[in-house]
Amino acid sequence: MVSTRFKVHAFAVLSLCLLVLRVEESLVKTKDKEQRYLQKRRLSRNRISNRTDEHLIAHLSNPNETISQELSTLAHSYCDGNDLVEYPLPDYGLCPPDSTLNVIHFFGGMTNAMKFIMLGALMSFEENRCFTISEENAHLNPGFLSGKSQTGALHGESESFVHHFFEEIGLPNDHEFVKEKLRTNNFKYRKWHEFFMDERLRRTQRHNYNFNTESYSHPKPNVNGIELKRDFLRHMWHLKPAYRDNTCGGLKGHNIFDTDYIAISIRRGDKTSEDFTYPRMSEYILRIEPLIPHVFKDGQQPKIFVATDDCGLMPT
Repeated sequence: MVSTRFKVHAFAVLSLCLLVLRVEESLVKTKDKEQRYLQKRRLSRNRISNRTDEHLIAHLSNPNETISQELSTLAHSYCDGNDLVEYPLPDYGLCPPDSTLNVIHFFGGMTNAMKFIMLGALMSFEENRCFTISEENAHLNPGFLSGKSQTGALHGESESFVHHFFEEIGLPNDHEFVKEKLRTNNFKYRKWHEFFMDERLRRTQRHNYNFNTESYSHPKPNVNGIELKRDFLRHMWHLKPAYRDNTCGGLKGHNIFDTDYIAISIRRGDKTSEDFTYPRMSEYILRIEPLIPHVFKDGQQPKIFVATDDCGLMPT
């Protein structure tokens, strides 16, 4: 039975990713009770992959670690129009003229696609290389969806998903540096597993970094991987003003700028093709309950925002 003491608002908006940076995948050392919990789930239901198990372990370990920023404060910062001043774009052009260009593929769903770009960008900065994004055969690329996929490795800039919705990320495909590297064959396609299977390059919670490159530097030494990604995302992800203003205007009626809340993402959509057994809504509530005392003080009524691609999850 789902608890009725939650006030739940549902909305689906991609830019909520910027307000839910506390939710991250991370591998952490588990306790005996966590192992028993996960073992029971594996034996009882064919519902989750090993990667999803890692999400559950991270959430079980320490609820306090997930509440490092107030989301209402993040909402103010993001929607007040000064985000580019507080978190300026990295300088993507700071690489030696004779360096190799990294080409990072944009593929998969929105979450994975943007995550791989983020990880590929950090890897490129450490290598002192510039990078550009290829949307060849990208599922989210309008040309691909219309059956007119890009014919060349880096063509179709005008139909780019990333550059349509976001401020500059990486060097644009028509940049002179990019065109020269393609002409001289001095570029390298970077595969997603390079910076995802290696925990250090995935920037997990287990690893700390002194990240100080020409293009981007974290202000703190020996910073945790999660904190590094959280800060870098604020610099890298900037919706173009029209989309930002439209999104923020639509959120004003939900009072997210004046109150604390917990945000969750419930994904359905194309995952139906991957033989997933989805958790019930009550299971999400069980994950939220341990966080409530850390977010809502003095008897404050909990408010939960849900981002989902399946409106049937919530009563209307």
